[in-house]
Amino acid sequence: METKKANMILGVVVSVPIAVFILIYIVNLSDSRYTWDDMDLNGDGMVTFTEAEYVGSSGVREIVVDGKKCFEYFAYKDGLPIKTVCEE
Repeated sequence: METKKANMILGVVVSVPIAVFILIYIVNLSDSRYTWDDMDLNGDGMVTFTEAEYVGSSGVREIVVDGKKCFEYFAYKDGLPIKTVCEE
């Protein structure tokens, strides 16, 4: 009986943080300000938890680079650019 209770407690202790981690990831992915390609900071076709979290705490500003209209994604924490995407 004690083993069953200990296993149940261990299951909860392990499951809850994993569920919270997945929930945060899904919330960040559902950010309507960005497309999948915008969130894929390293261009590998996959948005990792770190990329989704980083983009989730960022903003977008319109800039001009070499006469082209571009969008610069920047971190709220320090204002530094994360990624710049220019129109073709």
